[in-house]
Amino acid sequence: MTRFRDNLFSLFMRIDLLSEAAALAFYALLSMAPLVLLFFAAMSLLGVRMESAFIMQSHSLLGPDAAKAIDSLLSNLRSEQALVRGTSLAGLAALLISASAVFTQLKKVLMMIFTGSYLQDEAGYIRTYVIEKFFSIGIVIAFIFVTACSLLLSSLLAMVELEKYFYPEVVDFFANLVLYTFIFFMVFKVVPRRYLRNRMALKGSLLTSLLFVIGKGLIGFYIGNSMFSSAFGAAGAFVIFLIWMYYTALIVFLSAALVKTWIDTKKAAA
Repeated sequence: MTRFRDNLFSLFMRIDLLSEAAALAFYALLSMAPLVLLFFAAMSLLGVRMESAFIMQSHSLLGPDAAKAIDSLLSNLRSEQALVRGTSLAGLAALLISASAVFTQLKKVLMMIFTGSYLQDEAGYIRTYVIEKFFSIGIVIAFIFVTACSLLLSSLLAMVELEKYFYPEVVDFFANLVLYTFIFFMVFKVVPRRYLRNRMALKGSLLTSLLFVIGKGLIGFYIGNSMFSSAFGAAGAFVIFLIWMYYTALIVFLSAALVKTWIDTKKAAA
């Protein structure tokens, strides 16, 4: 246990995961604008009832002011279908550019964790570059799909009265856990360019998704039981969102560091 702790601390400080997580959160924040445009354009096509359920979820997660702004935005998009098409095209074009920065930062840090260096392959660089750009878009699309499924499930559970039969919060928690475990499993298996056994990738992805879902629930609980977002309005919700982005980036890198340290410690003990 002492060796494991020392190796983990050494890896954490050598790569400076706090700063690297901040960089990833910054790039992800830049990509959020086109991502939000695409997401709201899609939400405006799902109908008024589903929009109402989504606004209820936004109220519990981001606060009343942010939920009111989202309601106004969805109403405008629903009444302007031409605006929806233009917004979708502009958001997609911007997302193609910003997603590559997120993927590059994610790949760099994961390769430094698992291989100790970040070196670009000179042979077939253009081919590798094009493949990675398409893969970065695929990762973003997959994350959008998983998040949309999660929000859809949460909205459906909020619309249907299931308290008589079981706890919908428990179903929502485990469903989110499975969905996000899938997306983080893809990240750990493919991004670092190092073969990881399915068991190790599953351990890292399960830990990441568990911390992710717990953090999401804690932030929602904090907003629902504090006056922070009400006192500072949209600015308060934005600060909480920034903390959420940094927390997510940090738990991804921390989970990868835990997996790498566990592998090295196990090899040293063998």
